[in-house]
Amino acid sequence: MKIRRSVLRRLVEEVVSEREEGADKMYKDRRREIDRMVKTLQASLKKMDAKQKKEPTNYGYAGSAGRLVDEMREMIQSLS
Repeated sequence: MKIRRSVLRRLVEEVVSEREEGADKMYKDRRREIDRMVKTLQASLKKMDAKQKKEPTNYGYAGSAGRLVDEMREMIQSLS
């Protein structure tokens, strides 16, 4: 199995960070990353909205939205 350098570097940085600064910093870093990802998701959804508007009969967009709904429900349930 081939691992990208960027992925390996991130994993090493996480281990070093956890040892040096503890779980609190790691949680805060990951929380900031989640916030950035949510913003990116919102921007991506707006782009998908525009594409769907041009192709209102294309069920692919409904399928993609349904998959996202399912995955988000699963994520929310894991936080409960």
